[in-house]
Amino acid sequence: MKQDIPYALDLLKRINGITINEAPIYSFFSKYYNGDAHSFWASQMFSLFGDIKAFSAEKNFEKFLSGEMKNTFLHFLKYTIALCTSFVISMLFLLKVKMRGYRVLVYSPDKLKKGTNKDPRLFQIYPVFDEEKISYGEVIHTLLNREFLENLFKRKRLVFYLESLSLPFFFLRNRKKEEKYRNELLKASLAHFSKEELPFVHYILEKYLKRCLLSEFRIAFFSRMLREGGVKELLTIDDARYANELIVGARMSGVKVSMFQHSNFDYFYGLDALPPSLYAFHDTFFMWNDYWLARIQELSPLFSFHKSRLKIGGRMYEYAPKIRGHTPALKEELTILIPYEVNVDKSEIREFLQKVLSCPGTKVLFKVRADMPLEKQANEYGIDSKGNDRRTQVLTTLSDEIYASVHLVLGVYSGLLDEMVERGIPVVLLKTSYPLMNDLSAGGMTGSLSIEENNMCEKLRSVVQVSQTELLSRRERFMKGTGDARSVVREILRSL
Repeated sequence: MKQDIPYALDLLKRINGITINEAPIYSFFSKYYNGDAHSFWASQMFSLFGDIKAFSAEKNFEKFLSGEMKNTFLHFLKYTIALCTSFVISMLFLLKVKMRGYRVLVYSPDKLKKGTNKDPRLFQIYPVFDEEKISYGEVIHTLLNREFLENLFKRKRLVFYLESLSLPFFFLRNRKKEEKYRNELLKASLAHFSKEELPFVHYILEKYLKRCLLSEFRIAFFSRMLREGGVKELLTIDDARYANELIVGARMSGVKVSMFQHSNFDYFYGLDALPPSLYAFHDTFFMWNDYWLARIQELSPLFSFHKSRLKIGGRMYEYAPKIRGHTPALKEELTILIPYEVNVDKSEIREFLQKVLSCPGTKVLFKVRADMPLEKQANEYGIDSKGNDRRTQVLTTLSDEIYASVHLVLGVYSGLLDEMVERGIPVVLLKTSYPLMNDLSAGGMTGSLSIEENNMCEKLRSVVQVSQTELLSRRERFMKGTGDARSVVREILRSL
């Protein structure tokens, strides 16, 4: 079922407007650390909005709950084994910290660059660690699935898994405090919700009560771990969803925090729903270049509020896009590249693709993600994964040969769209219900396409006619003032 995004945004606003004993819910779930207020509730916005979007599809609590509870006993057993494994590895990591200590800690999701045992998003920092002879520890966010086990063996070193703290929390949590909060939630003002919405809202309050208490537990743990481990600097990607507790723990312990941009900020969407001062923020946020330093302040009050902490730092992953010298001649066949995007409404994308493929001489190259089953991605987009449809082709990797053959790229929010602008390839944003934070078409960096477009085939072909001068101008604006990533890391480490 299609998600109702306008309704979801309205419901998010109403849930955030709940008061308990006349106090806003984001203040009810908050605590002061070193004089700064931190809202546990605010840190859950990304996850909360995800639940609300899922509910918005049918606006039926029982159907929503059936989706939440669909996992089998076997899945639960596998999860429990993975959780216990992560806990054991994390405790061994803590023992290592006790024995030797680390001046630098690195936070990132559980991803490894192909052919290496290092994180691809922060790949530039590791050579500098070697140059400066800096030992470092790692805190990893993982999903406790098959990829977790695969990366555990590929990494071949001890790390601390963020999710491992769910195990001690289950046994050590303060149940009296939890029950006290639960009784207080009975006083919540729920007059602005319909009869159909109330069961969902009650469920959300209970679910996020537990998450907020887990968040408080993690902060207390991390502040002690960082302090006793002698950590002086935390380096992290810009992950607003999972890094909050580590950031607050670091600031409590006097550890400096440097965050590095790795994407185009759409995962920050929804963080404007509450006052910017409620969110954990880093000492310094290093942006890619001049374009993003200016753009992010225009997009969000969160970043304009913390503008004094924004600096240019370059890209921390290996990245040197070659400029394509010319757009391939448009003859019979129009070749379009489209990446798989996790968070879009797949029914909307399938509708776009049906219209696109109805255009004579059109071929779609479908780029899949490496961390998800190929068949699942293809099925969700209505693409034949077996190669029986000559109009489509599934790609697991991209090459210079592919870039040279592509006439244009279609997508909604993927970071691949940014890369294509920098390669001088025409890009068209698909207008969907997805709440896009940074609309590149509004700034003249890309074209745009609505499903209601009457002459879609002509529109697509006209985009290909964009001059090489214009494409080079877009690239120049998009990349101007890009920082030197390794020099920035070197300066940070030498200041320790």
